[in-house]
Amino acid sequence: MNSSPSVQPRVAIVLATYNGEEFLRPQLDSLLTQEYVNFVIVARDDGSRDATPAILQHYASMHPEKFQLLDSGGMNLGASASFSMLIEYVLAHEELLGLEQAYIMFCDQDDVWHGDKIGKSMRVMLALEAKHPHRACLVHSDLRVIDEQGKELAPSFFAYQEIRPHKHTFARLLVSNSVTGCTVMINAKLATLASPIPTQAIMHDWWLALVTSSIGYVRPIDEALMDYRQHQNNTLGAVQINRTGFAMRKLRRLNDPQYDKFNARLATQAASFAGRHFANLKNRDIFVLSIALWMKSRYRWLRNGVYLGFIWLFA
Repeated sequence: MNSSPSVQPRVAIVLATYNGEEFLRPQLDSLLTQEYVNFVIVARDDGSRDATPAILQHYASMHPEKFQLLDSGGMNLGASASFSMLIEYVLAHEELLGLEQAYIMFCDQDDVWHGDKIGKSMRVMLALEAKHPHRACLVHSDLRVIDEQGKELAPSFFAYQEIRPHKHTFARLLVSNSVTGCTVMINAKLATLASPIPTQAIMHDWWLALVTSSIGYVRPIDEALMDYRQHQNNTLGAVQINRTGFAMRKLRRLNDPQYDKFNARLATQAASFAGRHFANLKNRDIFVLSIALWMKSRYRWLRNGVYLGFIWLFA
């Protein structure tokens, strides 16, 4: 790998869209005005019923060297599966996309990237790879929260949700995700190890973070490199967090069916991870994962008690 600052490794920006006509154009414009110019946008629409596919086609016709559109056949897979398909496509078509090796960034349809987002992410990625050659690497950044009209709601998503980005241990990520997909860059090693993203994964970004924390390296950037648009149609959205009394609120919710349902999803994701990567774990992480799998117990008090223990110890 040539990490000379004068050389720009080519980046594949994977974009999954679904009924995103309202905000898609500003997002695409922000990609096309990046200071870092060596990239290709690999987009897949997930069966939109609005003008989203037409917008993608228009931009691709205006900038054919910057776009590769996948034919989805109108299939709706959901965000995680759509991004998984995009990762697999990039890995299988590196030569077609002009990639010497796959550096992949994830893009949502309704945000706005700052002009230096690709460049700053790549500089941190190259430094991380130089320190840990041939290892799985993930870089992610803070973001600014805006409303539908672009008005700032919070200058820092990390602060807004009280995310501790430098606490990215495997144990913590088993129960709490601190990585936001639309800020992420991954290298080819991680893309290969993490894909295909299993259906049991809660979200693609959580799965990528979990894999990296156990067998690779995560590096956060304490700077907002994009505007995250908060609106009524967000898949997950940004909700301001107040951690005062956080553990006690968790304790009071041990019998909440919705809480219990989410706990079951955590356990299912952990079990899927164990099936895929158990042999690659360090002894300490094997022990932690083995405890976490008790969240699959048929006894509610035990599975929720294990989760609460993880929250107290690692969150």
